[in-house]
Amino acid sequence: MASSISKTQDLKELRQILHQSVDDLLLELENDARKPPSLDELNTDTLLAPPVAESARQSIVRACEKLTALAQGPMGLNQYNRDLIEFSSDDIFRAGSALSSTMKENDFKVDNGKSAFSRAFQTDLESFDYYYKQDPDRGRRFSLGMTPFTGSYASSLALYRFQDLQPGALIVDVGGGSGHVSSEIAKANPKLKFIVQDLEGPILLGRSTYKDSGLPIEWQIHNAFHPQPVMGADVYFMRRVLHDHSDAIGANILKMICEAMDQKSRILIEDMIAPDLHGEDSEWFINHADIVMMMMHNAKERTLGQWESLIKAADERLSIAKLTKRSSSIISLDVSPRIRDHAADWMLNSDH
Repeated sequence: MASSISKTQDLKELRQILHQSVDDLLLELENDARKPPSLDELNTDTLLAPPVAESARQSIVRACEKLTALAQGPMGLNQYNRDLIEFSSDDIFRAGSALSSTMKENDFKVDNGKSAFSRAFQTDLESFDYYYKQDPDRGRRFSLGMTPFTGSYASSLALYRFQDLQPGALIVDVGGGSGHVSSEIAKANPKLKFIVQDLEGPILLGRSTYKDSGLPIEWQIHNAFHPQPVMGADVYFMRRVLHDHSDAIGANILKMICEAMDQKSRILIEDMIAPDLHGEDSEWFINHADIVMMMMHNAKERTLGQWESLIKAADERLSIAKLTKRSSSIISLDVSPRIRDHAADWMLNSDH
């Protein structure tokens, strides 16, 4: 209601400004249409711009200010959305400009050589290392920009009954960024414990953001490519992490986690599953996301068959036991491998 009243007032003020602007501009045009004096008749007083001209210019500036506020609305005024738009129109477009030359240089093999991002930004670093080691301001923009895109935690709460875990159960959020998802799960389940793991940049941002929250969250700087330091956690959670990596790297991330698990542990993976469709039957959003992953990370959005191959590449003992889908776009994998028994149970859920 308050927003509606504010917009109504802005529109009324804009109407008044525009009416006054038209009157002022008409006066200025009338002034311009007057026959200019000859040099002999020229008076120094007439060299000054008429006051009405300045008034018109001020009115235009005020009108632009009101129009900007009305056009932006709450979405445009939101810092997270601005960061996402800037990331999309800057980093993604810039990487896209280098895609064709990068593909040619890599002999048209997606997993081979530099990514289009690395080529476009003239760096040997991959995107995440570049963001948080070489250009932290850009990295901060990326982290905040991803919050509205991946920040909806409803699917995470729906895919898994966190409330059924025993009090004190430990959830490790691998690649959890600045902790925006774990923080919401923790609010709904305050008796659980959380460790959010990521590179230094997002971890420092998370610590700063949630330092006064009182939530049961620890922050740990950790590279998911390295051995998992937290042994025997109840849940290892990865939300939209593996689609950022090639098959070889993704399999290694899973392998590092499997080696840290005990018999009570499970892996919960929430990610996108691409429908196995081609041509006119394919979905434009999936195709777009797949190309963005290729440009930014030499990665991809995976079909169910590709997920199965990735799982087997990580550990032959892992398998998918159950698949539950709510949509065709985003899945969640609940992996509870009985590692010591050389077996595994997987449950996949999906939600937009």
